[in-house]
Amino acid sequence: MNRSGLPTLTSLTLCLAGVSAVQALEIDGVQNAALDQPQINAAIRLPGTTQPVTGLAEDLFGNIVETFNIQAFYDTGASGVLMSTQTADALGLTRARFEGQDVIFEDVGVGGADAFNVSEPLMIDLAPFPSVAIDDPATYDTVYTQRFGPVRMQVGPLGGISNPLLQGLDVFGMPLFVDKSVHMDVSPTHDLSGNINTRVYNYGSREAAAIRTQRTVQMSYGDFARFTRVLPDGAQAPTLQGNPFIGPDPVAVLNGDAETTQDVPGITVRHNGLSQTGSWLFDTGAAASIFSEARAAELGITYDPDSEAPVLLVDGVEAPNQFQLSIGGIGGTTQLAGLYLDELIVPTIEGDGANPDDPKHLKFLNAPVLVGDITVLDPVTQESLTLDGVFGMNFLAASIFITEPFGIGDLRAGAFNDLVFDHPTGQLRMRFNPDVATFGDVNVDGLIDAEDIDLLFELEGNTDYLDFADLNNSGAVDNADVTLLVTDVLNTTAGDANLDGQVDLLDLSSLAASFDGIGGWSDGDFNGDQWVNLLDLSLLATHFETSSIPEPASLFMVMAGLLRSCRR
Repeated sequence: MNRSGLPTLTSLTLCLAGVSAVQALEIDGVQNAALDQPQINAAIRLPGTTQPVTGLAEDLFGNIVETFNIQAFYDTGASGVLMSTQTADALGLTRARFEGQDVIFEDVGVGGADAFNVSEPLMIDLAPFPSVAIDDPATYDTVYTQRFGPVRMQVGPLGGISNPLLQGLDVFGMPLFVDKSVHMDVSPTHDLSGNINTRVYNYGSREAAAIRTQRTVQMSYGDFARFTRVLPDGAQAPTLQGNPFIGPDPVAVLNGDAETTQDVPGITVRHNGLSQTGSWLFDTGAAASIFSEARAAELGITYDPDSEAPVLLVDGVEAPNQFQLSIGGIGGTTQLAGLYLDELIVPTIEGDGANPDDPKHLKFLNAPVLVGDITVLDPVTQESLTLDGVFGMNFLAASIFITEPFGIGDLRAGAFNDLVFDHPTGQLRMRFNPDVATFGDVNVDGLIDAEDIDLLFELEGNTDYLDFADLNNSGAVDNADVTLLVTDVLNTTAGDANLDGQVDLLDLSSLAASFDGIGGWSDGDFNGDQWVNLLDLSLLATHFETSSIPEPASLFMVMAGLLRSCRR
């Protein structure tokens, strides 16, 4: 991707929410289009064989060379595995037939319905992207280590794609995520140094478990097979898998059997003083994010019926700072208008699902979304389903402002460095970009508080979080980092359990309530051993404020009570 001549990259802003724990972490500055989307290297084998199928392709220098490598988009928004007609023909892959006819599969995308051929069963092997030796038969088994199959692929679409920029694209979807942990290192996009680095691991493997993250988003899976059709009747469909949704499974809701996923919290959006919560498709193949027209209307956002070009109104008045983008994909290209929502809140497992403003949720301010409908139709019952929204990569990687026909604006580094999608659990795990975090906010929840002190104690000797926890840049997380946080950042000292800047009877009361038990800093554990005992009382007594020292008899009574409790 040629990025020459683009504007200078700037950082996102992570705003401290103040001292109140009712505010969520605030992320401001996301632009409307992602700079990159995850890709994967792949190769095809015929069942029962060990070597990949090869074909002829043009290299970067215009030479025709033999290759088996396929560079595909790795897309959670695709229910199947889509191979372009060009790639299938180059590899000489045959299409499936049934009762003397080509098998035709009908699917629905952003621009409408499209038809595909279906491949014969194939084996698909994946390699990291980017990767070395991706076209060397001698290293095939050590590079293409993730094996899938047999898989029936969608081939097409029939009749081609109207947008020439989308010609020849291969899109590998959910069947190639099954039972895997997919690690997407998006940090190279922040400074334009490279693409998203994508690695696939077996779920539960040592490599997958070693990726340290700080937030987790729970998802459900929606099975869209009922919104497809295979011809002739009786022919076998391509391989399909459910797609992940941040919120309840919308297909199950339509079917009336949503009990198993109704407890998965959805994305909350706020605009114009109104609020709405819905279930959004998590789509790594989407450069932009989309909000349905029906849901937008609940917030007073509608299209201007008198305008030939797409123009958005808010309560009948033209919305400020609009943008227009053409969304290309299956079915053609659709131009949509977009705007900046006041807030878009993604719930996390670490936060309270019943409280959208919990500080451990992810709150995007001035969140850019296109407004448009993605609707699928059941060919048998004629029931339709319109997605509430699509949560795209612009919120997760570096992003850029683009509007048609020729507008290009700010580039922004992303708020995250690492994303891990664990298919078996339906969870997206995230690690923040430390460049946009506030110094001292070790757990990146928008607050600098006792939880950060507790986490520093927990991380002592751990090298996984040096970018967040090594506050003094010594190369290690140790007690010196705790001291720096307590004394220099929080401007207090050991013994101040409630972090109000004083060591007084309130702190002594907290310690007394937890004495001889397990606790953290706010409970009176000031040395980080997770136990509230005489060692902590000694630290508190050392820093007890002179003006707050109780009468000797009173202090003696408190200490004596603690000692009796300790001896029981």
